Amino acid sequence: MGLWEGGLMSAFWKYLVDNEVMQRADIEGLRSSVRVSSRHARRRSAELRDRVEELETELGEIRLFSRALLSLLQETGALDPTRLRAKLLELDAADGTIDGRYEPEPEPEPETKPAAPIRRRKDR
Repeated sequence: MGLWEGGLMSAFWKYLVDNEVMQRADIEGLRSSVRVSSRHARRRSAELRDRVEELETELGEIRLFSRALLSLLQETGALDPTRLRAKLLELDAADGTIDGRYEPEPEPEPETKPAAPIRRRKDR
């Protein structure tokens, strides 16, 4: 029996074809993973863009409110710039870091009483 008659050459071609099929399956699996990851990244990117837009809107509203409040206080003479600066520094330092931002501590969770154990009456 020669090499071409179902012996060693047959095993070689089977190995070569099986290996190519496995490589193609791996490539398709990777392509699928890339598509899924790409969709996820696009969706997450859109969510982050929306969140940034919300935060920019909120910041603009806070700036407008602050400007209006300061203007009214100045117009009525109720604003003392020295006291305002002192209060700003006080509040800035209250969170432990003087960084020009105010980060209040989160509200503590209300305490809950543990549930009383259920006592079962013994039947006599």
